[in-house]
Amino acid sequence: MKKVDVAKVKPLRTNSALRYLWARHRIAVLSDYNNLRSQDEHVREVTNLGLTYNLLTRYTSFVAIDTQIRVKDGQAVTVKQPLPLPQGVSDYAVGHQSFAKRALSSAPFSSTMAGKAKVGELHLECKDEEAIKGIHIELGNIVVQNGLSKSSIQRLLEKQMRSINPCYEQAPGSRSNLKGEVIFKLIIDSQGEVTKVHVASTSKDKELERCIMKKLKKLHFPVPKGGKNAKVTISFILK
Repeated sequence: MKKVDVAKVKPLRTNSALRYLWARHRIAVLSDYNNLRSQDEHVREVTNLGLTYNLLTRYTSFVAIDTQIRVKDGQAVTVKQPLPLPQGVSDYAVGHQSFAKRALSSAPFSSTMAGKAKVGELHLECKDEEAIKGIHIELGNIVVQNGLSKSSIQRLLEKQMRSINPCYEQAPGSRSNLKGEVIFKLIIDSQGEVTKVHVASTSKDKELERCIMKKLKKLHFPVPKGGKNAKVTISFILK
């Protein structure tokens, strides 16, 4: 049998992934051993494998670097990183719309810019105007009576604003000029169910009001204290 010196064999390019598979398996085995009995020798070997084969381990990590030098003359330079919302994400992801607008306007580029932000080889598509598109109804003032907490009602309604906003677009015709405030008064029974709701201050758009009333009737509110019916007055701001 002819003996072959493995060190002199030139590896095939198609098998280049084998070295990384071996390294990953070796790291997994050493990590398992170290879980049973920690040894500095295992830590050193895992660290060396991670650095040699560019693999993520318990002792090594990936660091993102840029081709542009930010530190000059030993002085750090502060860089403002814009964080526009991804396309299709409502500004309720960061809180009230006015807060989101201030955040976008404080970015180092205009909030009306839409396109791709490039970071290294990572491309992020975002359209700031798309993020706030479709928000035509905002939650206004809330007044509660008879054993209900205003903060709990507000949290409940804030979570429901995404389902209430489509009421603005559902009816036929244009509502582009519809502005102002519409107020609803609700009666909440001892089980937290809405037994009655009516419009206290109209928006002059009956279809919109009926849609919002339908959404409100489906909500399950916190149970009033004392087992009595409670009254809630809710205002919505139309933009």
